[in-house]
Amino acid sequence: DSVTLAKMAPGTDGNIISYDASGNPVAVATGTAGQILTSAGAGAPPTFAALSAESNTPSFWSRGDGSTSLSDSTGTTIAVQNEGFDNGGCYNNTSSSATLNGLTVPAYSFVPNVAGLYYFTGAIKLNTTSFDVGLVNNRGGTGGGESFSALVYHRSGVANNMVMVSGFSLMNGSGNSICLYGYQTSGGTISTNDAIYTTYFGGFLIKKS
Repeated sequence: DSVTLAKMAPGTDGNIISYDASGNPVAVATGTAGQILTSAGAGAPPTFAALSAESNTPSFWSRGDGSTSLSDSTGTTIAVQNEGFDNGGCYNNTSSSATLNGLTVPAYSFVPNVAGLYYFTGAIKLNTTSFDVGLVNNRGGTGGGESFSALVYHRSGVANNMVMVSGFSLMNGSGNSICLYGYQTSGGTISTNDAIYTTYFGGFLIKKS
């Protein structure tokens, strides 16, 4: 208890005393408002650094701007052309495959370049009593094995209903794709109703891998 505060060397307001790799005392430089003290691991003193905030980018939202024709008993990728936003530039709102962020993105599909857990949602409206709406991962095997993130079976005595679907998907950030999908069994070809907001598709990163 003989080393009092008065006997210590003067320092800078906000400095913290730590030890270097040789065991000698060192002053950790003062950080700025809002920063946190971060360990540099064994053999080095800690430092102040900005807190890394979780980001929900990539994210996108697009709506239909022209109907999609669904042939009878044929799974169809829904054309969702009118981008509201595309943070990260990972959604292809065209009818042809495109290269975005160095990755191949099928038509009307989202291929994020950040690995993690994502949430997706979409909707279509068809003038028939029986149709399915889904979110399909890697349709046709592009980017990985094909699977459904979510699938809604709509069976109703009332036609021309809008059906919404949502689900979660782990994306690898190196080619996994996802699209909005429709399927109907009316016996003929039916087009989606593209009144505003009846056809849409969007999603965002929840947490990086």
